[in-house]
Amino acid sequence: MQSPLYHYEHIDEFSKVNEHNEDNITLLCGTHHDSKTRGRLTKEKIIEKNNKPYNITNGHTSKEGIFTFLKNINKAQICVATNKFNFTFSKDSNTFHFIEVSGTPLLSVKKIENEYFMNVLLCDKNNNLVLEIKENELIHSIDIYDAKYEGSHLIVKKDKNNILIDIEFKADGIINVNKAHMFYGGREIYADGKNLLVNSTSILLMSCCEFNGGRCAIGI
Repeated sequence: MQSPLYHYEHIDEFSKVNEHNEDNITLLCGTHHDSKTRGRLTKEKIIEKNNKPYNITNGHTSKEGIFTFLKNINKAQICVATNKFNFTFSKDSNTFHFIEVSGTPLLSVKKIENEYFMNVLLCDKNNNLVLEIKENELIHSIDIYDAKYEGSHLIVKKDKNNILIDIEFKADGIINVNKAHMFYGGREIYADGKNLLVNSTSILLMSCCEFNGGRCAIGI
């Protein structure tokens, strides 16, 4: 996607330095300016990229990794309700599926060059695709669904009172799935702050469990 508009931005906040120094000013596209404002794009990452701007080399803005303060963290703990899934990212195993139904990942995180990218496949009760995020890019959505990053959260919702996915990323490698309500292939998966409910031909209730290794937290 072309990004024809850019913004002047202080690397160290103007409120802290109280001066306009050219060494402390950079150009950011609207997407990355918003990420810096929300705390997802760090000062260190901006300085690193200033030395070789992606837009100048490629002619367009880059896909944005999630929360660059997770850089160099190879071990992650995925928390779904009160359940914990421990996973180590490696060159041969760089993707972890939170939820997988019949071999199809509905919710997963992928590590590419020390940055994290989300994949989300969201269907309705009739298995119609309503929203898809592929490596942080929203590539399909019907009008009533909205997906955006708010601070350290990825939130997908119908409206302000109907949040379907709320995922929180923390700097210590902990990824919290605060809420998930998903359908696929006639199955329903629901997680809230306490329990995980998987409803297919039977009901499985998981609470206060911890798992180590593997590539998938919940496989149905």
